[in-house]
Amino acid sequence: GGFPSGLGVSHGCSDIGTDANCTASCAQGFNGSSTTFTCQSNGDLAGTSPSCTAKTCAPLNLAAQFATSACSNVSTNGTCLVECAEGYEGAGASYTCQPSGSIEGTPPNCTAKACGSSGVPVDADLLKSGCGGLTTGQNCTVQCAAGYTGTAQPWTCTAQGAVAGTKPTCRAATCPPLENKTGIEHTCSAVAYGSSCEVGCAANFELAAGESSQQHQCGWNASTSAVELTGVLPQCSPVKCDFGLPVGIVYNTSGCAGLAYGGTCQVACASGYKSSTYQAATGNMFTCGASKTFNGTAPACSLQACEVQGQPSSLDMSSCSSVAYGSKCFAVCATGYTGTAQERVCNVSQGGGVSLQGSDASCTPKECLYNTPSGPQFDSANPCAGVRVGETCEVRCGANYTGASSNLDCTSDETFKGTAPVCTFGTATTTTTMTTATTTSATTTEATTPAPTSSSTSPGTAAPTTSPPSGSSSAPVTASMTTSLTAPAAKIVGSFVMQVDDPQAFAADPAVRSAIADAVAGVAQVPSEFVSVVLTVVGRRLSSETRRLAGSVEAKYTILLPATSSASPTAIGDTLAATSPSAMTARVNSAIERKVGAGKYSVTVTAMVAPVVEVFTTTAAIGIIPDAIDNEVAGPSKASGAAIAGALGGILGCICIGAALLCYSRRRAAKRSAEDARGVVAPDADNLALTACEAPSAYHSI
Repeated sequence: GGFPSGLGVSHGCSDIGTDANCTASCAQGFNGSSTTFTCQSNGDLAGTSPSCTAKTCAPLNLAAQFATSACSNVSTNGTCLVECAEGYEGAGASYTCQPSGSIEGTPPNCTAKACGSSGVPVDADLLKSGCGGLTTGQNCTVQCAAGYTGTAQPWTCTAQGAVAGTKPTCRAATCPPLENKTGIEHTCSAVAYGSSCEVGCAANFELAAGESSQQHQCGWNASTSAVELTGVLPQCSPVKCDFGLPVGIVYNTSGCAGLAYGGTCQVACASGYKSSTYQAATGNMFTCGASKTFNGTAPACSLQACEVQGQPSSLDMSSCSSVAYGSKCFAVCATGYTGTAQERVCNVSQGGGVSLQGSDASCTPKECLYNTPSGPQFDSANPCAGVRVGETCEVRCGANYTGASSNLDCTSDETFKGTAPVCTFGTATTTTTMTTATTTSATTTEATTPAPTSSSTSPGTAAPTTSPPSGSSSAPVTASMTTSLTAPAAKIVGSFVMQVDDPQAFAADPAVRSAIADAVAGVAQVPSEFVSVVLTVVGRRLSSETRRLAGSVEAKYTILLPATSSASPTAIGDTLAATSPSAMTARVNSAIERKVGAGKYSVTVTAMVAPVVEVFTTTAAIGIIPDAIDNEVAGPSKASGAAIAGALGGILGCICIGAALLCYSRRRAAKRSAEDARGVVAPDADNLALTACEAPSAYHSI
């Protein structure tokens, strides 16, 4: 089929490959559900185009001179006509409903019609200037004349050609009250326009020599267009107290300055001083009495000290403990944080006490760069990258590994602390065939295996026939099986260092790890799924401060070759060791361009570390009697010297990896391991039991 089509349909189906999908959706301005198209092997696109309906544009909202009722229900790409409203004249204009949902066009040229003088008020107490010669929609203001008060009202030239509005209600104006000033009293609180009032000295104040009471007039101020009181204020001098206040820098008597007779004030300790006898609300009050003398009791004041309060964990304020008022100290960044020290001063706070004042040191927690779990057994996403002091990261086992995750804490010495997870690697599959003879008299069957001879049993050889327990008359039980294990035959571990523009983003990008795995697989000539990669931003301690080794990222790769692979581990190791930084640079950049895109990262490989090749040797033990006895797996029996007793509901077979014995059971599993089973994992179909390969002579090897 062809590309998606139809009213309002858009798509991104150009230049897609076979079996790729693309989306067809409704374009802007249309409603409808998206559909999916698939590129068939014959080059045709398969899919159904969406059904799109045009949206309705929002109603057009223009100025009053335009009539827009015809544009109230227009769909995408539809048109409507905007005409001149009543009171205006001119030709209409066409508007179009755009996909954005708005109606757009050029407004018509509408000219307002003129109003005559009809309707303009003629009252004497009104000012109506500006109300002549208005055109449709224009306004003027009708207000009260000078000496009157009232609310001005707007008048409008209507579409009908007349000026219309509401007359204001005007009354004789009252002057605003005279501004209150210390030592002045007056009768000028509500003086009408054209009236007068008296102004003199208040109680406890006296007229200055040669002064007398004054009259103020309520008149009209043409410059402000308002009524106001005009006149001269008399000169009044307060009766002040000059004696009796405590003297010294430890006292604050500012509240008593210029205090008149009969007034009270409070004497407090000066800034930076405190008193056990001082009471902020009621204590240490002084009264201005006769003879211009204050009467009262002064507080006992002593120097205050600042204490550290609310110290964040990022700051070290040890030098600021009990700093005296007026003294200085420094706030520095605590261990594990970096920033610039800031000066603090013990000074007066807004609440009246003292506090340490100054800018906080801007302290940034450092990144933890040491004791970071690394290796293919851990999640290649590297959840600990970029974790800073005080934070925690969860370390999980990587792909093909099993084990519980654990949390590591980033501590102030920039080191991760905690216990890393124990991760076991590998996948195991078992193919088993067996035949058994039945027994009627015994409920427990013991499996025995003769000691090995100088020649080992070859693969597929049946296990020796076992004998029934002593005293049993049952027929002997026999078992034959072949067991195969898919486990890693070899492991190749190496690394290289890259210089990149943004190491943090680079190391955290999963597409980058996948691309580097492709690059390593290309050099080794193995499938990419054999390769796992861990990226770490490299750092080092230069002095007391930790600095990032800017732009450097280490890529540690692990190649696991299964036993089924025909590739030579040694040859792969030699090839990787012989690869130059420039050759690896080319491969990595090419892989990143394919996975991430061109231009996002620029990589230069600066150092290659030769890989370490480890080849595993696998031996297997057979000869287990498949019987249904619900006991735990036991070690080699002392009685037989070569038996494994208590098969778990039918053990199918066992295999030794190093010093660990793997047994496959259909019901449940027990584990007793002498050492790590080196990553072997039980198949999905059966349970896994591990018992120690403590007595090699007890088992046949194949």
